Amino acid sequence: MKKERITAIDLGVTKIKCAISEIDLQGKINILGFSESETKGFDKGIITDSEAALESLRSVISEIENETQIKVKKTKIVIGLQGEHIKELPGESNKDDFTKPVQAEDIYEIKRKAQRISLPSEIIVWQLIPLEYSIDGLSGIKQPVGMPVFNKLTLKALLLTIPKSCLATIVELLHQLDLRKFELIFQNATIGLGVCDEEELMRGVAVLDIGGGLNFGIYKNNEYQAGFSLPFGGIAVTTDIALVFLTPYHYAEKIKREYGVAKKEYIINDVPINIINYQGKVTRRINQSQLSQVIECRLRELLLLAKAEYEKRLVEEILPLNIVITGGVANTPGIDKLAEEIFSLPTRIGFSPTIKEKISPPEFTNPQFATLIGLISYKLKKKDYQPVRDIDFFDKIKIWIKRKFNFILEE
Repeated sequence: MKKERITAIDLGVTKIKCAISEIDLQGKINILGFSESETKGFDKGIITDSEAALESLRSVISEIENETQIKVKKTKIVIGLQGEHIKELPGESNKDDFTKPVQAEDIYEIKRKAQRISLPSEIIVWQLIPLEYSIDGLSGIKQPVGMPVFNKLTLKALLLTIPKSCLATIVELLHQLDLRKFELIFQNATIGLGVCDEEELMRGVAVLDIGGGLNFGIYKNNEYQAGFSLPFGGIAVTTDIALVFLTPYHYAEKIKREYGVAKKEYIINDVPINIINYQGKVTRRINQSQLSQVIECRLRELLLLAKAEYEKRLVEEILPLNIVITGGVANTPGIDKLAEEIFSLPTRIGFSPTIKEKISPPEFTNPQFATLIGLISYKLKKKDYQPVRDIDFFDKIKIWIKRKFNFILEE
């Protein structure tokens, strides 16, 4: 039996990352190749320079194809999108004219009804996440096909909207790279699938992903329930270090990674750190405790902002029991204890032990790869968050893209 190959592309705030994976018969994720490049042409998840964005994407794809000798277009491709321009809205619909058990076409119809909401003409429903079905008032049903309905079938869903132009632009760039078959998915909705075990996803867990930016997702009943994105994360920490100690950004990033801690009690020896100026000369020395003070101050502020946004979305039905921190900033010693202090919830770093056993090589269980593993896991679990589309809707989109970009989408 042929092994399944999945390519995941993470369009991060500071880095574009790409991984080609092979799934064995036991469902283990084997990473065959990895590449990354600086994120150019994107700003907060939106393409601002199509030529620069195209080159960034071309760079990671060419590198990984050279490394693995595998053509990305011959694999299943999943690409994660993020940003504040992606909005979450509730969706609900009913169907009550049943003469036989629920059929697949009934699910199609009830989804279509749920996404019929009033939106500005430039915005579309991009994803539909079914949260739960209920039959005759009996809630908590995940798959109603085949069940009899005497009164009505109800769907509660989460709708994700996005500006048409943002979606059309990324599609057009991918077509220029000769990528025709791919799935675009909201990153917040997938990270938890890659780092949390089934028990956590069922009972309720929040995933706090801090890379260059910050993404937050709440999961319960094995589905993404709610979340948000903030345009600042690790970038803000590095910028503070550069400004406070008058050192270049790249050097601030270097000492943050080598000496940074989120809480001063994690300092073993208060080692001296050389600080260079913009000419590359050592101008002064600071102690690790001074660096820690800057880092903790900014991380505390970021976590407090995240908590405020989290509390706006919190309802009793989706109350998480713990927090999982992922992303590059998750490697900062003490970040889990700082988050635990602020959120008053048990907190851990990265992958659960049962998930770690399913990933090879082991270095890809580092929290900085959580987004890629989440995207692969989304495809592996065969989840489907694509909304129902009418034929005339697609025709309108194709005409709009053709007029806007002089580009024809393939059937």
